[in-house]
Amino acid sequence: MGARVARPASGEVVRAERLRSALEAGVPPAFIPRESTAWETDLLWKNRETAEARCHYLEQIFLTAPEGMTVVDGHNRALCVNQAFQTMFGYAPADLLGQTIETLIVPAEQQAEARWIAESVSRGESITIETQRKRRDGSCIAVSIRSAPLIAGGKCIGSYFVYRDLSEPNQPAAMNAANSEARYRSLVQSSKYGIYRSSVEGKFLDVNPALLAMLGYESADEVMQLDPQQDVFVNGEEHARLMEEFRRTGRVDAIEARWKRKNGSMITVRVSGKMGNGTDEAANVMEAIAEDVTERRALEEQFRQAQKMEAVGRLAGGVAHDFNNLLMVISGYAEVMLDAMDAAHPLHTKARAIQQASDRATTLTRQLLAFSRKQLLELKVVDVNAIIEDMERLLRPLIGENIDLVTDMAADAVHTRADAGQLEQVLMNLVVNSKDAMPDGGRIAIKTQNITLDDSHRGDKAFIRPGEYVMISVSDDGAGMDKETQSRIFEPFFTTKEKGKGTGLGLSTVYGIVKQSGGYVMVESEPECGTTFVIYLPRVGEAAEGRNAAPVGQAPVGGSETVLLVEDEESVRQLVRETLQSKGYRVLEAGNGDSGLAAAAQYDGTIDLVISDVVMPGMGGRELVQRLLESRPAIKVLYLSGYTEDAIVSDGTDESDKTFLQKPFTLQNLSRTVRDVLG
Repeated sequence: MGARVARPASGEVVRAERLRSALEAGVPPAFIPRESTAWETDLLWKNRETAEARCHYLEQIFLTAPEGMTVVDGHNRALCVNQAFQTMFGYAPADLLGQTIETLIVPAEQQAEARWIAESVSRGESITIETQRKRRDGSCIAVSIRSAPLIAGGKCIGSYFVYRDLSEPNQPAAMNAANSEARYRSLVQSSKYGIYRSSVEGKFLDVNPALLAMLGYESADEVMQLDPQQDVFVNGEEHARLMEEFRRTGRVDAIEARWKRKNGSMITVRVSGKMGNGTDEAANVMEAIAEDVTERRALEEQFRQAQKMEAVGRLAGGVAHDFNNLLMVISGYAEVMLDAMDAAHPLHTKARAIQQASDRATTLTRQLLAFSRKQLLELKVVDVNAIIEDMERLLRPLIGENIDLVTDMAADAVHTRADAGQLEQVLMNLVVNSKDAMPDGGRIAIKTQNITLDDSHRGDKAFIRPGEYVMISVSDDGAGMDKETQSRIFEPFFTTKEKGKGTGLGLSTVYGIVKQSGGYVMVESEPECGTTFVIYLPRVGEAAEGRNAAPVGQAPVGGSETVLLVEDEESVRQLVRETLQSKGYRVLEAGNGDSGLAAAAQYDGTIDLVISDVVMPGMGGRELVQRLLESRPAIKVLYLSGYTEDAIVSDGTDESDKTFLQKPFTLQNLSRTVRDVLG
């Protein structure tokens, strides 16, 4: 037998009876305060196993319920509260247990609420109401209260209450809506694309900062005061078509248009939009995104222009290559005729006319080759300032007294790798072009500068590779050019000059030489505002090399060596053979590479020099030379060709151990070159 428990005092009996009623009503033991006397503990927990088995699932629901829950006895005093109730009202269990729930009632409604509670408990009714309750900090919250009686022995011994914070279900929704709106606003405000809302008539209703920057305005109010059709769209008909498409289909998809900025400049934009989502404005508001595609379209146009120039260049190069073989024969035999007759001969004048016409045709073909980037360049490190200073003496008499020529040279060294003679031709062509644009006189300025172009400085010159460049600019204050003319100025034979005053090859030659030198050439011009040509050539840090002096007036010398001549063009081969034989050389000839190898194999003596065309049917000149060098390693080599793309030149420069003679060449130059190669 266990020890008897002392009987409690009368007050304790009351408390024990209240707790017993709670157990009988199904209140989980864990929810009943355990700050009881030993007698109460024994009384309440002697049937613990039965109570917990019966109420375990209710206890778990009570503890984890998201709503605030409390159990009261018949006198409306709190027996237990769950965690959600404590969080909702800010009370600890010790503050509430044993207290009446009137503590939570808003003072202004205390009597009515107390009466309602008493009546509902006495009737044993289940009631749900929406009202206000007071939190511990004095604030009030709107709640929904669901009350149900606790019945034991056929009578109501208490009640339980479930409190739902009416702001809690709405608060996340409100917060989500606010957060969603904030995120949307942040997205719109920080977007790099122009975003706007407009009326069905096209009037701006709201714009983001990117659209302001796109149009060049400082505030949204300025933009919303604009008439888009007149003040934004360059062509009002484009605006009308856009809005008509929106009214007809409820959306616009990637429609491109030209917009005017505040400063008058123009941009190309791509607009996409749809109806607004608001129910009160869905049919009257367009929400649109405008993307600035100006730079992209400019790059695409530059790419198309480059493709066009490349195609024209291939055509020009092919034509020039074939013409060079014909001109080689014409100029060569004209030279032979002139050498064979004295000045008094009746045909001397006619032979001279043939040679002059041939020289003019040679100049044209070489300009075509320069444009197509197939001309042989003697690339060396040159000082651009020194070249311009040397050119000044020639340019000043050329441009006339009514035009001022000024130069602004970079203080530091401006070195690039280029053909000095070709660079002089570039400057000559640009200055002459500027002179022709100023028939009444004016000013031409030549400027040099070392410049670094990277992603932050290239701007609209994104097609230029980042790096160090030598910049050369030639500016004039002449008539200028419109955009259409600028798009064609580098094409061969395009000219704005009168008939007989220009071939249209000057600027195409500039284009080809600069491109073949690894550089870029651009033009900036406006009608009546002059023109500036800007050239960027890769900068090098090496010292400038000296220029080789041409052996002017030096008479060609012959020899007695054996030469293997391989040329598929019979007329050219015959001319070269006759010239070499006239100088005393022994000549073996062949019409292609295979025949050349056979001729060399059949010849037992020493072959001192092979002269070969580069491109021939079957075996080409380069393969022929490689095969010959295997059996005759001491043989010298001289290549002939109409242009440098015949696979003998890399990036416009000749191989160090080979000599290249570009057609058409003079017979004197041929004789001199052969002698130089043989040593």
